[in-house]
Amino acid sequence: MASLKACRVHIMLPRTDLALALKYLSKNGPESCSYVELPVEGNEAMPTDYTEELQKAEVLLTTPGLLGSRLYSVPKLQWAQMTFAGINELLEQYQPDEPEPPFAITRFASAKFGRELAEWVLAAVLCHERGFQRLWEAQRQHRWAQRGHMYRPLSQLTIGVLGTGQMGYQAGLLFKQLGCRVHGLARTEKAPDEIFDKMFTSGQLGELMQSADYVCNLLPSTPATRGLLSPAVLGQLRGGPVLVNAGRGDLVREADLVEALRAGQLSGAVLDVFETEPLPADSPLWDMEQVTISPHVGNISRLDEVGRTFLDNLERHLAGRPLLHRLDWRRGY
Repeated sequence: MASLKACRVHIMLPRTDLALALKYLSKNGPESCSYVELPVEGNEAMPTDYTEELQKAEVLLTTPGLLGSRLYSVPKLQWAQMTFAGINELLEQYQPDEPEPPFAITRFASAKFGRELAEWVLAAVLCHERGFQRLWEAQRQHRWAQRGHMYRPLSQLTIGVLGTGQMGYQAGLLFKQLGCRVHGLARTEKAPDEIFDKMFTSGQLGELMQSADYVCNLLPSTPATRGLLSPAVLGQLRGGPVLVNAGRGDLVREADLVEALRAGQLSGAVLDVFETEPLPADSPLWDMEQVTISPHVGNISRLDEVGRTFLDNLERHLAGRPLLHRLDWRRGY
């Protein structure tokens, strides 16, 4: 990294993550930077004795949950880099009637991070289409289940991708490279391109879902996307698609999802995110044969990737240039 002016970075993370982040930053960051360590034990709340130190912080590397509890009490903060892509815990603490926090917040995002989530989405589609659940059940029963095993090749599938930003683009690209027809849902009208054969807006969600064999959600959680998959939209479906949800669980209320699966409006679901997490033990989703449960492990934040993103933005911050992946409070992402 090019020589930069001196800076002091506060790092407030779970103890193990902090050690990994500090190791990466010390090796790859500018020599002019010093680091203030604020370790947190596991998933515990931020210790109260950090309050005084945070009053001094100008640059902060932390998680949405830890910053959320101090969103309006970091008077000198200029910029905070999150280690996660999701920032729900920040949005829960945001007061829309109050002035926006005066400092910049940036989410963790990278092409590699998006590609890894796209790989999970592809695996979800392949495992469902090839009937791996049925094969695993037959294996447990020591049963040779060859008869009646049918599937469609990827070249015959239409994939609907909800969200055409960085995450959705990576998923659409992967499916397109494998010969699928790909439809996309965007916030504003967009023309088809080399990845998306057809584009839809949120008012056309029902039409997109009826056109697709699999609908893959990569949307963030925002006021505009919460409950987007409503009973009115689901009610339009007949012999519906399979829902693959790797975005955010509040796209659809669990009760509406269960009803749509029971009614056949959705023919199946592969779910990595849920309205309530962890998924309650008494949720009907656990026992539905057409549903696959994944405990929010579609991709993970790797500290070296987070460190690389942080250093890219640090260089921008110190040079007075626009930051990458900056949170827009009005849009919610």
